[in-house]
Amino acid sequence: MGRTRWGPRTAFFALFKEGRGMTGCGNGYETGSSLVELLVAMTVFAIGLLAVAGMQLTSLRGNASAQQVSVASGLAEGVLEEILAWPEDDPRLATDAVDQQWPFAAAPPVAGNYRALYAIDADYDRPKLTRVEVRVEALHAPARPVTLVAFKRCR
Repeated sequence: MGRTRWGPRTAFFALFKEGRGMTGCGNGYETGSSLVELLVAMTVFAIGLLAVAGMQLTSLRGNASAQQVSVASGLAEGVLEEILAWPEDDPRLATDAVDQQWPFAAAPPVAGNYRALYAIDADYDRPKLTRVEVRVEALHAPARPVTLVAFKRCR
């Protein structure tokens, strides 16, 4: 009459009754994690956090560089559009000009950190074709300059 039916539930409780815990083996003293295991886990976690912090720094630098290039591109497009809006018979388009400083008249607040230079090559490849090049450089940051080139037909 005292016969025990073995099933999954009785086997599970039998392990705890014998002191083997969840591992199912050992002598009853190995029920938790040791201090060494905890220190190893914390070391691995700390190394992972340092890697994430390094990626965050790289990301911040990349975003700052992208913002500088974006602002310089916007300024260069604005200068180029203004030059292309000059009339065809404007004397500034009839003569060659190299690295002329662009005067920002109604400058946006960021324009003080950038310098725009333009070059005009009259009669570039054939008569009545003018090449206009605009280069915008950051003054206080080691960013690459942004250069835009366009062509305009002149008289």
